[in-house]
Amino acid sequence: YALAHGETQFLFLDTQAFFGIPGQPQQDAWLAERLADPRFRRTVPVFHVPAYSSGLHGNADSWPVGRGWGPVFAGAAVPLALTGHDHNYERLQVGEMACVVSGGGSGTLYGKDIVLAESQVFETRSHYVLLELYTDRLDLSAVDAGGAVFDQVTIALP
Repeated sequence: YALAHGETQFLFLDTQAFFGIPGQPQQDAWLAERLADPRFRRTVPVFHVPAYSSGLHGNADSWPVGRGWGPVFAGAAVPLALTGHDHNYERLQVGEMACVVSGGGSGTLYGKDIVLAESQVFETRSHYVLLELYTDRLDLSAVDAGGAVFDQVTIALP
């Protein structure tokens, strides 16, 4: 489904389609239609299994998602992808797209597996992510369970 906020749309996608659940062609067609919608200047996809991750499941689980949607997002100038699955925090920069893995709400946290060159910050701690959306930028803060901000980034928006 989609959530519109001004000129930004958030698209909530089902990554299970990459793992045998029916509906991938229909979802890909819907995604292409949404990315081409002229009402929106930018799109932020939100989905479970990350397209890129250095976490415990990153190497095996992320590969089909990154192979399938990575080029699509790059072609649509997606500024940020929000994901979960791995129980850690990671911020990666893949081309022009920031990718955030936020799985720090679990009682069991995961460490690193194979560290990707695109990884900029990796933390194994409980956390949440705060997004502040402006007309020209998106400010992202990762905040641990004690309230300390341990990562901040400003993402320029087209």
